Amino acid sequence: MTIDNVVRINFNDQMHCNVEYQIAVEVFNQFEDSIQVSVDLSEAKKYFNFSEKTIEFPPIKKKQKLRRYISMKPLYEGTLTFSIKIMSNTTQQTQEITVITREPGEKVDGSRYENHIKTLETKSVITWDKIGGMDEMKNTLMRNVILSTLELPEAIQPFRGVLLYGPPGTGKSLLASAAAGSLNATFFNVSVSDIMSYWYGENSRILQSLYIEARKRSPSIVFIDELDSIAATRTNLYEGSRRLLSTLLSELSGFKTGNDRYVLTIAATNSPWDIDDAVLSRFPLKIFVSLPDEKACEQILEIHLKGLEYDISLSKLANECFKNHYSGRDIEALCRQAIWEMLGDRNPFLNKLETTKNRNVQLRPLLMDDFKKALSKIIPRMNPVMLERYEQFNKKAQENSVIRLEGYQ
Repeated sequence: MTIDNVVRINFNDQMHCNVEYQIAVEVFNQFEDSIQVSVDLSEAKKYFNFSEKTIEFPPIKKKQKLRRYISMKPLYEGTLTFSIKIMSNTTQQTQEITVITREPGEKVDGSRYENHIKTLETKSVITWDKIGGMDEMKNTLMRNVILSTLELPEAIQPFRGVLLYGPPGTGKSLLASAAAGSLNATFFNVSVSDIMSYWYGENSRILQSLYIEARKRSPSIVFIDELDSIAATRTNLYEGSRRLLSTLLSELSGFKTGNDRYVLTIAATNSPWDIDDAVLSRFPLKIFVSLPDEKACEQILEIHLKGLEYDISLSKLANECFKNHYSGRDIEALCRQAIWEMLGDRNPFLNKLETTKNRNVQLRPLLMDDFKKALSKIIPRMNPVMLERYEQFNKKAQENSVIRLEGYQ
């Protein structure tokens, strides 16, 4: 008889480092009338915190199976290798176990995430003049961003949480990028995938590490896109999401250090009604970014047609965009499609790869016919029913200092 045929050890890492591991020892006697088995875990005590260091099994009869489970919380992060001694009344064996909890040699203090957080730091090249319309809102956001980076008397406190909400494609991410591009401040561009992990409890630790780094690098701006994905209402949330939400609330409250006043959080969402009320309350400045009006549509058209010749009335085209409920992103797509129509008209050889050698692309001024064809192909993302939902939420939120954009619907 060998120990391998009697004892099975399973190190279950489903719970991962933030909570605990579970070691399962299973003994199945298929050879002897009765055996006595004990498992010595004393070496694992160097790396894990658990109650028992020796597992003693009672005499096990033939064809009998027994299991014992011990929960073990790691004391270190890294590749942990230790030996387990398995002893029976007839033989003894040492089995080596290797467990990878985090990066080698790191303590459980979040330093593992520093390199990952640094990848979220970006340099924005977007400036305010690249955004059409939104004059009042740009001024308000610009003023708050600048104040958040200055040393001010205690009585003057800028809003440290700004929520941009509205239909998709209206320029919420562009506004955050312009805010960062206008200042010499550290900018962390965070999407949901950047802080989500399949390990239990790791999401909250990544988010916490993000704000630790933001405070170190202050003045800084943390931009969280699709806030509703990580801050949904707490109804039917699983435990990992609850922990993440609690961490987010704690960080937005900002009672960590004096450097918090120089950390500005800007968040964007297309579904503000899905966000937990406690999270909404952490954003005292809420800005409703709706679809552009005719004036803003014309400014957006000018931006995307810059450098091109066109023989059209921008005011009439802007009116068509307004009537179709086009967002800024829809208008950008419209201009791209109109350019594509012009290129196809002037360059029929483009659909024949073998005839493209030594050819020059022919251009002509954009005509209204190009835009009419493009209008038939660019379907707006919004409709009156969807806009009504935003209007209802906006009316409710106006009681909590929401800024409604001048020049927008």
